[in-house]
Amino acid sequence: MDDAGGSAPGLPFVVLGVDHHRTPLELREKLAVPAENMAKLLAILASTPGASEAIVLSTCNRLECYLAGAPDRQQVLSRLAEHQGVDATTLDAHAFWHAGIHGVRHLFRVISGLESLVLGEYQIVHQVKTSYDVAHQGHFTGAVLNPLFQRALSVYRSGNFALVVGGGDFAARVARFWSCARVSVYRAAEQSRD
Repeated sequence: MDDAGGSAPGLPFVVLGVDHHRTPLELREKLAVPAENMAKLLAILASTPGASEAIVLSTCNRLECYLAGAPDRQQVLSRLAEHQGVDATTLDAHAFWHAGIHGVRHLFRVISGLESLVLGEYQIVHQVKTSYDVAHQGHFTGAVLNPLFQRALSVYRSGNFALVVGGGDFAARVARFWSCARVSVYRAAEQSRD
């Protein structure tokens, strides 16, 4: 379920990660990011050519890097490997990459607990929210990741997270919402210059 290319048209968003489905515990432990190192990793990822925003979700079962833009997979992978002190080839063998709508679908599956070791566990929502809050407070989020993560969290709170499994229509609605949010931010920025 890896997407080989960059982000889909209209969806400048990618996810690089490892999880309990495909990554040995020993590697996941090496990739765990302590709170005191998170700001540095966010800065490294957000400054990757082609990326402009970053959120990192680090738990005992996963490390996921959510990036706005269309960065090159190998650049993101090598920066992450170098920061975490792991071999890039080993990391690449176990990492997944989801771009565009596939990345959006993955985020909603994560937040709904469908990607958890214990299916449907709710602790992941708090972990996603904490990861978002840390990145937001550090000014690593913006016009792309803010509405996406806010929407994902609100869908969970509203109880509509079961729609994620359906894919197609729901993912398309999220994409339309996201596009409208970006247009609104752009128009507001243009008006403020006048």
